[in-house]
Amino acid sequence: MLGAPGHPPPRSDDPVPIGDLLSGGNPRTLHNVDEVTKTILADPGRLHELVRCVLDGHDEIARLRSGDALEKVCRAQPSLVQPYVPLLLGELAKIHQPSVQWHVAQMLGHVRLTAPQRHLAVRLMNKNLDESTDWIVLNCSLDTLAILARADPAVVDDLRVQLGHHEQSSHKSSTWTCSYSPAPSKKQEPPSHRSPANHRKGPGPKAPPPVLVGNDARQRCQLVPSTRQRCATSQ
Repeated sequence: MLGAPGHPPPRSDDPVPIGDLLSGGNPRTLHNVDEVTKTILADPGRLHELVRCVLDGHDEIARLRSGDALEKVCRAQPSLVQPYVPLLLGELAKIHQPSVQWHVAQMLGHVRLTAPQRHLAVRLMNKNLDESTDWIVLNCSLDTLAILARADPAVVDDLRVQLGHHEQSSHKSSTWTCSYSPAPSKKQEPPSHRSPANHRKGPGPKAPPPVLVGNDARQRCQLVPSTRQRCATSQ
């Protein structure tokens, strides 16, 4: 089929647009995300094309995939996304789609930030944690807040406040939980050795409230000395 008047017909070796690769398919899958990630890492000159897919995308599924591919590129080679830090803290931070919010949070944990940029990133993470009800956004924002606190001890206070605020949150991670309660001082007897009185029906001991954390739970707990001895992770 010939091209439009005034335009040459498409060549078979022309690269497929990134937006086309990330569109269609099963909406419940990350359709072609790995392929796009490999394409960008092999040809960084196309990174701007992927960034435009996140900025200008109107299809939420395609935008989710674009953000996921961009985060994977950033994780593999943070230097490629480094020039886009102002965009992460600017236009991309204004997009209210949860998948964009959590991918932006993740990328801000991978790239280098100046002191003013880190201040903006802390504000953005606190905003996510104060306003979002999406548990992935909350977890990723807490993780990045912990990373920022390692670079700037002044951020530890923000981390403590947010951990305390989300201590009893129902939006908890399915991967990690962190309990502020100390371990029991006595080991309970096995059921076969309990006295008959212990078999009476009644409410058991109340479980400690879960604390919302993400995949960086152990590192985050180490940041807060007052809870270091009492933080425990469980799957």
